[in-house]
Amino acid sequence: MILELFNVLEEICPSFSSSTKHFVTLKEKAYWVVKSLNLRNLSQTQWTARGETIQAILTSFGAMFSALEEIKQIKNAEKKTRVQRMSSEKKILNFHFIACLMYMKNIMYKINIATEKLEEEDINIIDTIEMLGATKKLFERIVGG
Repeated sequence: MILELFNVLEEICPSFSSSTKHFVTLKEKAYWVVKSLNLRNLSQTQWTARGETIQAILTSFGAMFSALEEIKQIKNAEKKTRVQRMSSEKKILNFHFIACLMYMKNIMYKINIATEKLEEEDINIIDTIEMLGATKKLFERIVGG
């Protein structure tokens, strides 16, 4: 399910960021949402980008759904674009997608904290081992292992 989540995110994010018209529609819908619209193409190497995108989608979920609805209704839009938006809308309204998004928000938050700690200049090997051990225990509790 996690792979499916990231596949949907990889499909949705570029559809807004690659079209100025679609991005403006989303921005208008989310103007009142704090910390919204941090949608980024998901990097294969930068997990922080994935965490930020998950947070942005959760924060802007209603606005994103509303924007997809509006874009879907545009009469002069290409049929392919409308079909893609309807497909995206169906995928983001799926219970498993939403549950997985919320679950991964917690995981990505923990990964971001660990990454920031590991990137500190004054970290030593003992602190690193302790921090990674604590992070591992936390993940084991989250996944029930």
